[in-house]
Amino acid sequence: MDKRKKTAVTIVMTCILILIMALVIMYRIKENNSKDYTKYENQNTKETSTIQSSKIGLQRKDIEKIWNDSALEGNRQEKEFYRFEFPMYRGESVEEVFSLYFRFYVSCEDGEYYLDPRIIFGGFYNVSDIKDDKISKEFTILSDKESLKFNIFKDEKKSADDGNTYNAMAFSTENIDEFEKIVKSKNVNIKITLDNRKFVFDLGKDEKKKLHSLISDYKKLEEKVCDDKQ
Repeated sequence: MDKRKKTAVTIVMTCILILIMALVIMYRIKENNSKDYTKYENQNTKETSTIQSSKIGLQRKDIEKIWNDSALEGNRQEKEFYRFEFPMYRGESVEEVFSLYFRFYVSCEDGEYYLDPRIIFGGFYNVSDIKDDKISKEFTILSDKESLKFNIFKDEKKSADDGNTYNAMAFSTENIDEFEKIVKSKNVNIKITLDNRKFVFDLGKDEKKKLHSLISDYKKLEEKVCDDKQ
């Protein structure tokens, strides 16, 4: 009888252990496939907070005033960074849609604030007849006379809340003066190249105003950059 009881207890404990292991595995799968946009942003932030960032000689309240006074809709604040962002959208169906942004970051480390030197263009896209995410990608902003090609630094796939899988991309430039010169032009276009496909979008009057605001916010912070680089 005692032997049977021991066997029964062993079976029960084994079942419980298997159940716990299954729950842990399910949780990890769910975590890895998380659709939470904030987690994506946090990963992105670590990439943009580089050792090349420049220390800003401003206190928190001064940075927050610039951030709060900003005209940009996509601004976001976390413990470790301030994001200045102008979001924009293109496409009318899930078969060809772009959820895009221009942004830059101010990061916080040990109570000090650092301006990332890059203005970033990126976002999610889904084009039905482009299946392979490992394709060549380019981004250029253009006026009638000038053009500026950004450098690519992020390229991956992400799942979204609508159940679809989108490719994520991001490009960056440190040539802020040339970028500003183009944005001030009468006609401004952005060109995204995905493999052999080119997508060219005009920027509207309001969108150009938002880009002006982004550059203005950046330069307010750039004016306060300290001489020493971190």
